[in-house]
Amino acid sequence: MPKDLQISEHQLGALLIHAGLPASFTSEQLSQHNHLWSIRTEDGDFFLKAHTRDWYDWNPMRAASLAVSQETSAYQILGEAGLSTPEIVVSDLTSSNPIGWPCLLLSALDGRPLTDQLADAEPSDFDEILEATGSYLRRMHSIEFEHGGYLITGPPDAPPDPDGWQHWIWTVKEFRRKADETWADDRKTTSTRLIDEILSFAAPLWEAMAIEFEPPSFITGDCHAGQFFVLCEDGRWEVTGVVDMEVASAGTPLADLFKFGVEMAGRFSSDTNWWKPLFRGYGREPAFDHVRLAFMAAEHINYKCLGPHSWPGTRSDILGHLLHATDWNALFDLKSGSVGKVKGLSDGS
Repeated sequence: MPKDLQISEHQLGALLIHAGLPASFTSEQLSQHNHLWSIRTEDGDFFLKAHTRDWYDWNPMRAASLAVSQETSAYQILGEAGLSTPEIVVSDLTSSNPIGWPCLLLSALDGRPLTDQLADAEPSDFDEILEATGSYLRRMHSIEFEHGGYLITGPPDAPPDPDGWQHWIWTVKEFRRKADETWADDRKTTSTRLIDEILSFAAPLWEAMAIEFEPPSFITGDCHAGQFFVLCEDGRWEVTGVVDMEVASAGTPLADLFKFGVEMAGRFSSDTNWWKPLFRGYGREPAFDHVRLAFMAAEHINYKCLGPHSWPGTRSDILGHLLHATDWNALFDLKSGSVGKVKGLSDGS
């Protein structure tokens, strides 16, 4: 596994020439695992991605090739549906290229990341930006497939292998299995009574949850708010695209709404009512209890991986908060003291 993958300026220049771009450029490595470079040329800005995450260690080269194919397929499907996406400049599934590893070179999107733009926006723009984002999500989720699964070479041509690994975002059966597994683990560190209450809450919802997975929709699968880019043109806000399609799937829109909601709640006060314009653009308000169940079923890392924007509190604190939220405002209100220990549900009780 090339965790320490080193790419020289000479190799980057050779890749640009291979792509028909100017050999004169400046570059900056933005991250490792995956490896991501920002590249600036006189013809525009680009991003180069090489997939090297730890979970690809089962066969690093093969896994990286599949990941490049997956992202390429996802962008192509979005483009064919008329949605704005980055331009695919290079999609190489092999190591027979100047950097010696499967790679994806994309044109940079116009505009700014959604979360950065919202942080600086006036109230009227704030709502319009989120309404445009909701509209993009609606159009994306309107792309439907026959079967759930990864979009590695296009729409899945068969249901997920029942004997193989599955992602919880693909089928309601796997979602329930994963939820039960997560709550069983939670019993080791959180309140038994709290988990029992969550199971009681979930029990009457499982049958209805099936509608959230049928038919499978196009989803990013790991929908970070900051991966959407927005731009104002002629006085109108629009989404110019969304990046990082590494988990793009045919699955449930709940997965995207959950991940997007976790990040937005961590970054923006519930006083902004940010979900209202988002849902207005989305064209409907999602089923509140279905969304809440998706939040409860998610592993704790989802709430603690956002740095300074992570949710406060322990696992018990967060689960209790989710269980007792009665509306969107209560769900997304993370102000000091709002996510605290629920009376009578302390750890280990």
